[in-house]
Amino acid sequence: MINQNVCTLSAACLALGLLAGCDSSSSGPTSLAASCASTLPNETDQQAYLQLGGAFDTLKHVSGEKMTRMIDNEIRKRMCDERIAGLGLGLVWHGNLVYVKGYGWARGYRGAGDNSPQVMVRGQRTRFRWASVSKTVTGLAASIAAQEVFPDGSPLFDLDSELTLAYRGCDDLGQGCVFSMPGAYYTNWDEEDDESDWSGVFLLSLTSADAPITVRMLLANRSGIMHYGQYDPGWANGGVPSESAKSLNDDFGWAIDQFTSNPLLFLPGTRYNYSSFGFNMAGTALDIVTEPVIGGFWPYVAQRIASKTQPSPMVFFHPDDLYDPQYQSAPWYTAGNRASGYYRDSDTNQILRRNPIGDVSWKLPGGGFISTVADMALYAEGLLNYRFLSEARSNEMWTPQEGIVTGGMTPTSGYALGFNMSVNYGERMASHNGRQQSSRTRLVIYPDGEDPSVGKLAIVLMSNSEYADLPAMADAIDALLREPLIPDPASQLSILHQSSSPDGTSLSFVDGRGRQLTYLDPENDFLAAPDFRVPTGHSYNFSLDRTRQVRSSDPDMGQRDDLGDR
Repeated sequence: MINQNVCTLSAACLALGLLAGCDSSSSGPTSLAASCASTLPNETDQQAYLQLGGAFDTLKHVSGEKMTRMIDNEIRKRMCDERIAGLGLGLVWHGNLVYVKGYGWARGYRGAGDNSPQVMVRGQRTRFRWASVSKTVTGLAASIAAQEVFPDGSPLFDLDSELTLAYRGCDDLGQGCVFSMPGAYYTNWDEEDDESDWSGVFLLSLTSADAPITVRMLLANRSGIMHYGQYDPGWANGGVPSESAKSLNDDFGWAIDQFTSNPLLFLPGTRYNYSSFGFNMAGTALDIVTEPVIGGFWPYVAQRIASKTQPSPMVFFHPDDLYDPQYQSAPWYTAGNRASGYYRDSDTNQILRRNPIGDVSWKLPGGGFISTVADMALYAEGLLNYRFLSEARSNEMWTPQEGIVTGGMTPTSGYALGFNMSVNYGERMASHNGRQQSSRTRLVIYPDGEDPSVGKLAIVLMSNSEYADLPAMADAIDALLREPLIPDPASQLSILHQSSSPDGTSLSFVDGRGRQLTYLDPENDFLAAPDFRVPTGHSYNFSLDRTRQVRSSDPDMGQRDDLGDR
């Protein structure tokens, strides 16, 4: 297990919702002006997991302690601005899991009128739902199964085979199948149209022989299967199952016929449409194939993924099945570490507690897992360091599928096998968002590590506030870690020596000519344009580039690197 050092807060402090002044290791309220930020709790460095000493000790442009303060301030400000109840952060930096930290309230968020006992978010204890980040697990599990073979040499799972009888649990006569296949498709469905108006949409019959659906299409969102709210109200079983129906399900395969009785939106493989239902079908196919081998989808994920992370397994990672008595009796479940969910009322703009929270186990492969943020960070570290798949197989998983399933060119950006692929900061980025009842999540990884300032980087965010803008928060943290990113100025000086003040508010440099330059940082904000001062008192603007050199950007100096006296 990740090392833990738990500090206990007094009941009086928790009742007031205050951390500053209650924790002996706290340095008091932050410099942020908002009263919210001064009272919003977060784990101390002693409580959080900060590997490698101060986590960022090898940073050259700012101290490790200061980087943690900058990250904390950024998160706390955004949480206050957006009224986010609780949040967990995990960071993998240069391929190492270095940062797991909790912020805000897992329960008892007073901003939602929740007067239940207050519980702080703990990065290694508080459990959040993964929501659609679960799709990356299904894509990974399917990719792992696709490289495994039976004793006779036949593949365990073929991503490019149509959903045959074996993949649907049918017998040799095609009877007793776990789920049926759609029998029609729309010829002119337009995703830009108002989906409540189906008067101009035409249907044609469809058989698997006409246009087979493959697992690859399901994992790439190119099968034509609908997503939430995309069904014609005139068709039966088009919506999400009711809570009473969910309580009767015995596995997630039960839910598939809730939507496969509806037509496809288009012929399989011809277009893209994001679909949680499609991932449910892919996961069910994997469940059927792996059941005689290891017991099914979840045992396969537990053994091939959750048990392989380092430096510990994903202990709290589990299907979030509210109706499974064994799940609710598990020791780690009854410890009371599930985060309460909060949502924003669209009419009143009020923040309210989500009650009931709703069962999501019926769509496990598309959005049914739960864990701590530490577990998701371990998962991200495993992806970056190829603990589950080889580098070659991982790259296949991260390849956008548009060209593969249509026979055209494969683009740089697009949806791969459970991952969104794009280019950011000039390098490949794999990511996924998640949002459902009681949860908002964001996973970002840079598998190639081309930026020497961050290397192989992963950012993991989990919140119990459905309205939290986690993509923007992840972008802000990403930028902090890569600073400074100030345009290259005209001239350049070499650094011979660098030192910082004990409190991290100033940095001193000695250049190649022996002149001392000091960067003053009274607001603890390294993102501001640095103002270096030479001993004569004249001001010049400098920045630090990726090679950690001081560069002049003083417009009056032209191309000269000779400061001199002016």
